[in-house]
Amino acid sequence: MALVFWTRHPGALLQDKALLRPYRLHIHLTVTGWAEVEHGVPGLQEGAELLRAAIGEYGADQVTWRFSPVPLVPDAAIRFERIASQLSPGVSVFASYLQANDRVPETRSLEDQATLAQQLAEIADSYGHRFRFCAEDSVLQAVPHLKGVCESGDWHGATLREPCGCALAVDPFTINEACCYGCEFCYAADLSLNPRKRNTTKQHPMKRLPLVP
Repeated sequence: MALVFWTRHPGALLQDKALLRPYRLHIHLTVTGWAEVEHGVPGLQEGAELLRAAIGEYGADQVTWRFSPVPLVPDAAIRFERIASQLSPGVSVFASYLQANDRVPETRSLEDQATLAQQLAEIADSYGHRFRFCAEDSVLQAVPHLKGVCESGDWHGATLREPCGCALAVDPFTINEACCYGCEFCYAADLSLNPRKRNTTKQHPMKRLPLVP
């Protein structure tokens, strides 16, 4: 069995690493610095520190940095570089723009998206990171060389694939419950996916887990 974690706050993964030793795993850690919209998640600097800590604890081959969705702000590239510059070379970076089902509509033109995507790729390359865009993102019409999948499952021998190319997986949060952090921009907190979803945000107080040195 393989475990894949999608998170904006890896505190528990850093604190309880011993519990995960028996499993093959990969961590997708979202850090965007979009504090204006992603309320309840670590800010840009704290997020960068958590990302660096997760990579230090598990290794760059087991942690992917998700700059997704690319913040809808004029200084998105600056925020991206502030994070990228704090990481050792060799990090895999995955990005996508806002989708139709997101809470905030995408207002950048395809041309602007393509320009920014290329800029982000060049910044990542300058720090020795590998940058890819979601295979289903419309911006790939203009920058097809950046096409990638966020979780191929190649590292654990996955054979079943979603249409986008990602490995088929069981997701416990999409339908059944939300996590205890209550991040506003997270599908795991979207009760519209299941009106009977067990809302654990009301059962456990939100708390920040300390960084592990």
